[in-house]
Amino acid sequence: MADTPTDTPKKSLFEKLGAGLPVGLTALATVLAGLSTGELSRAMYWRSTAAQDQSKANDQWSLASHKRDRALMCETTADTLKAVGGNQAVDAPAKTPTPEFVQQVGGWMIGTVAPPVDDPGVRAVLWAIQTGHEADAVALARGVDRDALEADIKVGQSKVAEVEKAYDAELGAAKGQVGASPAQTRTAASAVRYEVDSRRYKAEATANQWVGFLYEVRVKTSTAQSERHRQRSENFFFAMLAAQVGGVGSSLALARQRRSVLWLVAGVAGLAAIGFGAFVYLTM
Repeated sequence: MADTPTDTPKKSLFEKLGAGLPVGLTALATVLAGLSTGELSRAMYWRSTAAQDQSKANDQWSLASHKRDRALMCETTADTLKAVGGNQAVDAPAKTPTPEFVQQVGGWMIGTVAPPVDDPGVRAVLWAIQTGHEADAVALARGVDRDALEADIKVGQSKVAEVEKAYDAELGAAKGQVGASPAQTRTAASAVRYEVDSRRYKAEATANQWVGFLYEVRVKTSTAQSERHRQRSENFFFAMLAAQVGGVGSSLALARQRRSVLWLVAGVAGLAAIGFGAFVYLTM
């Protein structure tokens, strides 16, 4: 007697997709975990870059402070030599005018003129740093063009070199005058030479301070980049958790539907993981 064929009910599209849902969600969770880890690595890289930029800024501040101290010492020496020499009058060389760049930076520091940069993003961060609004500076740094900032730093460093050379002619003339002066006016001529050194060091200190401010802007941009990647890593992590919860839930539902004992094993394992995680969080 021939077997009577039985009609196998066709599975709906929802049922077909349901069988692959746990696998798909698990794969998605893996991808999201990789994205989260990658963003965290980028955040750590930019945080390290910010630390390096801060070190460069500190170098400029230290150099500016050193030059300020040298300017004060030269000024004190000049006053002492004048007193020792009886304030004798000597023909001083032509006085070098304060470089325009130094005047502009000095005016910006006291809030009377705009900083000598063209990029509005860099300018906004500089004002925030100058006024002490650190949180605003980091937020504003997100809109800074890094290429424009690098160009401003290079210009600032070239301006430092220009300021250093601006006083060469006057300083050379003052030194030559000391050597050519008779003994009775040599002390006064030396005082003039130290006065030139004092003005030169003050101008150089201001130029170095400006470069220090630009490096501070770079610190804020690196910090902003690090914070951006950290937030992205955190959001990818939350998305991964959601995908994992969906994968576990769909797996349990599928096992329960097919009356598999695996759903019970998975449930017990999940409860054990939750309990152990709570124990670690609360006690360790």
